[in-house]
Amino acid sequence: MFKIDFDNLDLIKQQIYLYAETFDTACVCDSREINSALNKNTYELIAGLGLKRKLPNTHNHLFQEIEDNQYWIFGNMNYQSMENEILKHFLFEPKIVLMIETNSNSLQLINNGIGESDFINIISGFKEFETINANISTIVKPDFKAQTSYENYLKMVEKIKRDIIEGVYYEMNYCMAFQANYEKNSLLDIHFTLVKNSPAPFAAYFKNAEFNLTCNSPERFIKKNNDLLLSQPIKGTNHRSEYENDIQIEKLKKSEKDQAENVMIVDLVRNDLAKVCKTGTIKVSELFGVYTFKSLNHLISSVEGKLKSGVRFAEIFRSLFPMGSMTGAPKIEVMKHIDLYEDVDRGIYSGCLGYIAPNKDFDFNVVIRSLELDKQKHIISYKVGGAITYDSNAEEEYLECLLKAKNILAVF
Repeated sequence: MFKIDFDNLDLIKQQIYLYAETFDTACVCDSREINSALNKNTYELIAGLGLKRKLPNTHNHLFQEIEDNQYWIFGNMNYQSMENEILKHFLFEPKIVLMIETNSNSLQLINNGIGESDFINIISGFKEFETINANISTIVKPDFKAQTSYENYLKMVEKIKRDIIEGVYYEMNYCMAFQANYEKNSLLDIHFTLVKNSPAPFAAYFKNAEFNLTCNSPERFIKKNNDLLLSQPIKGTNHRSEYENDIQIEKLKKSEKDQAENVMIVDLVRNDLAKVCKTGTIKVSELFGVYTFKSLNHLISSVEGKLKSGVRFAEIFRSLFPMGSMTGAPKIEVMKHIDLYEDVDRGIYSGCLGYIAPNKDFDFNVVIRSLELDKQKHIISYKVGGAITYDSNAEEEYLECLLKAKNILAVF
């Protein structure tokens, strides 16, 4: 391990991002010093740079390798990952891990199983990179087109409400996509602006040869710390007022609709955790917490439990993934209808991104508030969604989706 002390956190982060961009594969998880009471992050920033090895795609091989692995693992899992034997993900062992612990002024650089001379070369490259004045290109606004029309969105919400009335399910998170042609080969310029303008505790940047993602997520999917599992689902959103946000916060706290959505997902998470946690240890450590971000207020709950002895990574993810806040309740039935009703595959959206430590602790976000770049097709896209319940108003749900997209589009 090698350490570099720093005085300016923003500058060292910018250097890490710019250096990450020089690698074929990189994953950066960045808490942005936001909402410390919520995020409970071990690291202010942690990044895996360089592709040492991509993990296999079949379930059994992947999960066995995670258990046997002695190195750091970074990457993402697509929303559809658990639906087939071939798992849709990009989990990899990086060549080097960079980390800044919470409230630290030191950057640690860790050899993740490569030769010592290669490790020294990477460190030397990073130190020399300090002197490079890298130019960040001008952001060009793409011509985004909705993949679901306004009229069809309203019709589909009414169809979902009929399903709820008929008892098919209780709540569905319904999503839509927007996309555009895009000739640039990187989203780093957009990412810098996005996380600066609207900091979020689970921001992340991912790149490989085919794909690029900037994610400004406010939501944690699941964190493991020793035998403790923590999930923090979001359900309930309104606009942050610059001058009267106390009123907005009270509205959100007292909203029966938002509380009903939130408690349904809390119950779903409790049920999922019960499959892998000890009886009597599952608790809701915070219910209906209101957290304020740059332009939004969110209703966030925290659910935790202590793992049963011998439970492995595979059992945890098979029990909890995908997250209830992005599906609905009951989860299996809702997922069937999501496949039928939504106009595009979700892909990485509403999947997760994060890291797994050598001791098998891990932390994964929910991939929302994100932009994706398909480098081969030259298409940039984003997706938004919201929970549909019996009480939902279709026009209001559509406007809430646009509100969630506002921070993303503000970078252009």
